[in-house]
Amino acid sequence: MFVKEKNKILIALFLVFSCSNNISTTNYQNIYVYTSEEDKNIVLKVLNENLFNFTYNTPKPERKYRPIYKPVIEFMNSPKHSLMMLVSIEEEKDTTVDLIANRLSGKGISLANNHYADEQLLFILNHSNQEDMVSEIDNYRDWILGKIKDNEFKKLSKHSLKSGPNEELISNIKNMFAINMYVQKDYKKIRINDDSNFLWIGRAFPYRWIVIYEDVQHFYQTPKTSWERLEYKFNDHLDIDVVSYKTQFETIDFQDDEMRKIYGVYSTKIDSKNPTGGPFITYIIDQNQTNKVLIVSGFVNFPGKDKIFHIKELEYIIETITKDE
Repeated sequence: MFVKEKNKILIALFLVFSCSNNISTTNYQNIYVYTSEEDKNIVLKVLNENLFNFTYNTPKPERKYRPIYKPVIEFMNSPKHSLMMLVSIEEEKDTTVDLIANRLSGKGISLANNHYADEQLLFILNHSNQEDMVSEIDNYRDWILGKIKDNEFKKLSKHSLKSGPNEELISNIKNMFAINMYVQKDYKKIRINDDSNFLWIGRAFPYRWIVIYEDVQHFYQTPKTSWERLEYKFNDHLDIDVVSYKTQFETIDFQDDEMRKIYGVYSTKIDSKNPTGGPFITYIIDQNQTNKVLIVSGFVNFPGKDKIFHIKELEYIIETITKDE
C-alpha cells in the first residue's frame, strides 16, 4: 500500500511539472526507453528486432537508431532527450511505468509532442502483453519512423543553417540540374563539367562529398543494373571502387513521387597511396518526360569514428531537394 501511495505522489508531481520550456538534445541515434526493470530485456529485444533494426554498413555495422534503457524514476526528472519511449507491458503488474502510461494514454501506441522540451517526441507504448506490443509495432512501424525522421530533419535543418548557405554552389546546382538543394557555406567545388552535367562538391574533415550527374534511364531498371552502372561511373569519374558488401536498396517518397535509394560501401583503388573508404548513399531520381535520371550520391570518410550523424546530414541535404518547376 505504501509503495502504491508513493507512486501516486510521484505521478502527481510528474504531471504538474511536465511542461516544455527549452530545446531537446540529440545525438541522432539514441532513443531512450523508460520501462520497468522487469520488462527491460523483453522491451529492448522487441524494439531492436521489430522497429529499430536498420543498420548502416560503414563498413562497420552501425545501427541507425539505438534504444537505450532508462529506469522510470529518471523519467520523472524531466529529461531533455529528443527521442523517448515510455513502454508498459502490464500483464497484471502495477508498476510505476504502468500507472504513468495509463495516465498519459489508453492502450496502444500514442505520441506526445514537446512533453518536457521543444522538438521532443515521447512515444507511449501501453500494452497488455508482449504479443500486443509486437502486433502494434508492426502496424505503426512506418508512422513511428516517419515521425522520428521528420523531427531529425527539423533539427538537422537548424544545424545546417548555422554556417549559412553557399549561394554560388546552390546557383550552380539549380542551373545545371533544375533542382533546389541547400548546401552549407563550408562545401567547396571539387570538380565541375558543364558539358556532361557533372558536379562534385565536398567539405573538410570529417570528409563528406556530394556528386550529382545525369545519366540514361535504362541503366537503372533493376537493383543489379543500377549497381553495375554506379560501379562504372564511380570508377570513371571519381577513381574509386564500390564494394559488394551488404548493399541495401529501398524506395522513398519524393515530393509527389518516389526515388530509389542505394546504400553501399566504397574504397580507393587497391594501389592507392592513401587507401581509405567508407559508406555512400545514392539516390536515383527519374526525370519526367525524358529518358534521363538524376543521380545524387553522398560519401562519408571518417576512419575509425562513428559516422551516423554525417550520413544523416547527407540524407537531409539530398532528401529535401525540390524540383525547380
